[in-house]
Amino acid sequence: MTIDVRNSIMDGQQAPNAGKPFPGLLVSFIWIVIFFVLQITASIIAVASTILASGRANELVKNPELLSQDMSLIAMPTIWSLVISNLITLGMLMVYLAQKGRLDIIRFNNWSELNFSRTIIIGVMVVAIALGFNYIYSEFIIPGIELQADLKMLFDAIPDTLFNTILLFIMVAILAPVLEEFLFRGLLQNALKHRMPVYAAIAVSAAIFSLAHVNWFAADLEFYIFPPIFILGAAFGYLYHVTGSLRTCIILHIINNSAALLIGFNS
Repeated sequence: MTIDVRNSIMDGQQAPNAGKPFPGLLVSFIWIVIFFVLQITASIIAVASTILASGRANELVKNPELLSQDMSLIAMPTIWSLVISNLITLGMLMVYLAQKGRLDIIRFNNWSELNFSRTIIIGVMVVAIALGFNYIYSEFIIPGIELQADLKMLFDAIPDTLFNTILLFIMVAILAPVLEEFLFRGLLQNALKHRMPVYAAIAVSAAIFSLAHVNWFAADLEFYIFPPIFILGAAFGYLYHVTGSLRTCIILHIINNSAALLIGFNS
């Protein structure tokens, strides 16, 4: 009897006799935790160092609200810390995934299993549905809200130079989509698929993806951002499922974030 190793890999399993199915749920959560711990740690170090160097430490300790009123002091250190921490995370993750055929297992090394036109049509449809929901949500369900307002304030505080614009683009439109697709679709969604029906796995991974975008350090937790980001995460998860290609999701996520960033610049 012959064993089709390729089909085993495409089903999200390791080749026979390779041990437990990959990716595992614990491994997926460990990488997600590493992602956020590095971001938070790097941001704290960068911001604290900048505040100390500015000579305004005592003033800001006595009145921390000054930072939220004027984020120009911490904007660039925060962006640099995110770029550096994301590059470190991505580097470590790629070293890990490059071993034992893991990139094949999470379907990074192949393009869509559908033909080009069907892939484009489905990709446009799922993102259009997600963006349509976001519009309805922000205009009619909770009118006047600004999704991730704190993040937008941070971006607005960045000095308007070509270099800073490029740096922000690298972080928001390239590093974030690549890492999020590897973590939430390539690892987490696949891990959940071993334990529940695929559409439940899409929903759960999208929910965790959405919770990861909540600013847990804000005075008022912005849980109202959960539904639109959940829908976007589910759209990417569905696209990943039907195309069988993580590359396709990464490209679409990059396009989505690039468009959002351009709209933000022009608003």
